[in-house]
Amino acid sequence: VLGLSRKPRPNFSSRGIWYDVAGQELHLIETSDVPSRSEAHPAIEVRDIRAAVAICVAGGAELQQDTFVRTHDNSLSAFIRDPDGNLLELTQHL
Repeated sequence: VLGLSRKPRPNFSSRGIWYDVAGQELHLIETSDVPSRSEAHPAIEVRDIRAAVAICVAGGAELQQDTFVRTHDNSLSAFIRDPDGNLLELTQHL
């Protein structure tokens, strides 16, 4: 949904997927443990925040805080929870 590029992942005993995010690796690992639903979250920069929010919500994400201006850097930000309840911040620099 976010258009991330998938990266090869070694054949570990756990299930998971790796993505390239602007030259950084994002490793997602499947586990039977329920993760903490703290407010810690990754932020993902997108080109069009309103379109990204709409696509995420259409894909099953829950909108937590709609698009707003972050005054410290004059960028746009929005918060969603993915279908597993993980908090994600979407941001667009103007």
